Amino acid sequence: MVSLKKQCLSEFLCGLLVGFFGLGCLVPLFKNGGVTNLIDQYEFSMLFGLAIAFVVVIFNPMSGAQFNPGVTLAMVLTKRQDKKTLLPYWGAQFLGWFAGAAMVYGVFYNQIADANFFTDAGRVSLLYCGFQGYYAVIPLEIILTAFMVILILACNDQRIVNKPGKALFPLVLALYITFAVTLAGPYSGACLNAARDFSPRLFAVIYGAIHGYDVSFVFGAPCDFLIYLFIPTAGAVIGALIYDGGIAR
Repeated sequence: MVSLKKQCLSEFLCGLLVGFFGLGCLVPLFKNGGVTNLIDQYEFSMLFGLAIAFVVVIFNPMSGAQFNPGVTLAMVLTKRQDKKTLLPYWGAQFLGWFAGAAMVYGVFYNQIADANFFTDAGRVSLLYCGFQGYYAVIPLEIILTAFMVILILACNDQRIVNKPGKALFPLVLALYITFAVTLAGPYSGACLNAARDFSPRLFAVIYGAIHGYDVSFVFGAPCDFLIYLFIPTAGAVIGALIYDGGIAR
């Protein structure tokens, strides 16, 4: 039995490593012209998915490697996980993604500071999500996060005889993330995870304030962060309810 303290440490490290290895891929991509077409989008999607797969392989036995507040809430509400883990997991997840964003800025400090590639606003907004219109972000984030949770639950349902084994589950999840980010990245940012947006956004404010940049837009109107804080989380819960209330029956 893994203690709650070790489970929270696992969730923290998951967020840190996916934040660093996954979001860190944005720096060389932007240094080489940015995410300007479908090929660039696919490259980032694949790299981000692989970062998630690597972390799931390592930490799944300890905490389930959720690193996603919506997934944790879905597991608690459907009684797959003790409700006592909810707040500690959330704290560890948000802190982990914050630390991952800090590592990206620390390791790639000189590259991000290069004025030939990044404006002040670009440096601040590099790691968190952005969207093009509410008509796209809300349905995309709900549908893609819900289906991600459905996939996770199906892969762990012992009654499904042709489900991928434990060794293949990280790869299946990585392929889904590659698909989701390629599909929705240009329109909603393909967040799927409240901590993935909020924590890098919070670090961006600190980084920008230290360097004297204008950071009023980060948490300002139109309050993008509220969309990414609540909509993917709701999508995860909806996915779990659909699976238990319909598919599993």
